[in-house]
Amino acid sequence: MVEQFGPFCLTPGPGGHLPASADRSMIGGAAEPGLALVLVVTSIILVDYQIGGSGAMIKRVDHVSIVVESTEEALKLFRDVLGARVVATQSYEKYSHEWTIMDIGTGAQLELLEPWRGSGGVSDQFLTRHGEGVHHVTLETSDVRDSIARLESVGIEPFHTDLSDPTWQETFIHPRQSHGVLYQLVERTH
Repeated sequence: MVEQFGPFCLTPGPGGHLPASADRSMIGGAAEPGLALVLVVTSIILVDYQIGGSGAMIKRVDHVSIVVESTEEALKLFRDVLGARVVATQSYEKYSHEWTIMDIGTGAQLELLEPWRGSGGVSDQFLTRHGEGVHHVTLETSDVRDSIARLESVGIEPFHTDLSDPTWQETFIHPRQSHGVLYQLVERTH
């Protein structure tokens, strides 16, 4: 359900409810000036967000990467119970782990990393220190170089930047600078 508020439309949020502050007397043009301003600002922000406007560095969540002890055990939950669809598996010698990518039907994916135990690779170190869990969140950006510059302009120092592959350029934001979460920013060409 979309309600028309003067020249603006208001779409229900989670749970299908309009915000309690939505003044339905705006239909037909009579409106509280404060609410109209809120609707205008909200509309601009939402449009900017939805089309990846000039203020939006992030286009979308690409994937969430989870370190697991056993891919087969993890698939019992993600594939068999939750319905994720395995779309790729691969051994990555460079990172010393098995890699499984799953489509979850939202445009984002889940990535399972099963480290080669005792290899000393990044995912092996993570599993040893933290146990199973979310390793990183990958956010797609339209311009990774611009994203790096924007981060540096506010004192955030990206690391492990790799711009050598024109189809997948990446950098990372350390958890110490991003509220405890490792973020990978990626620019990809399809």
